[in-house]
Amino acid sequence: MSFQATHHGVSFSVSTHGTPQSYGLLFPESGIPLVQAASDPAHFRQRLQSLRQEERQAIQWAMVRHPVHEGILAETDLYSTLNSRLADGVRLDPDEWTKVRDLSSALGRLPPVPGEYLRVDEYPDLAAIPWGTTIQVGDLVTNHPCFMNTAPDDSYAKWVVGGYTRSAQPYALAFCRIGSATSGVPLWSNVDARPGDPFVVLFPRDACFQVKGIARAQAAGQVFPAMRIGVVLEQVVGGQPLRNLHSGEPVRVRAPW
Repeated sequence: MSFQATHHGVSFSVSTHGTPQSYGLLFPESGIPLVQAASDPAHFRQRLQSLRQEERQAIQWAMVRHPVHEGILAETDLYSTLNSRLADGVRLDPDEWTKVRDLSSALGRLPPVPGEYLRVDEYPDLAAIPWGTTIQVGDLVTNHPCFMNTAPDDSYAKWVVGGYTRSAQPYALAFCRIGSATSGVPLWSNVDARPGDPFVVLFPRDACFQVKGIARAQAAGQVFPAMRIGVVLEQVVGGQPLRNLHSGEPVRVRAPW
């Protein structure tokens, strides 16, 4: 379905496929409600303490800083570097693979919290957007070979559309709501003090999702972002064929993860 819409005085050409809920993700400024089961930071702390030292270290460097929250900064660059190398298909050395395996095993031993989460993806090149082209409603997608950061609320999505601007170059933001999530592990910035809400929820490398809805909104004129994409995902056990949910490229999940 295609139609015209106006948001905050800006005109958009909108197309939707699958569930109409995808349209509600296009404008996070208006709020994107997310629901999760009750989480227990004390239980998380207990389980964290039961991990091997190498697994605890892996979790610490996975606690990436959220732009609107204070978080653990130690070894953040290591997490970003390894995830980037995984995404680019760069060959990891044995020590790097050990760190990846330690984080994978740690996520498998920490308590996930079922519910809904939000992922924000950026596309500086509009031609690289797979949603509605390479990836269609009904397809199975995964973030493999990378770990996947998500948020338990819409604060980051609001910040990214309102907190800064880009140049006049084409730019797109995709807002992916993950429903029926079963393997997202909330990470607290300071579980030894009184923690607030977790600022990042991490999914393992083998997490798989089915596409339920895609909405695309092309802005008229030079505004940021030039395009918005709303994607409704539902976590599933697995299946084939799989595509990478950022690039749309075919991917096969291989063990060990």
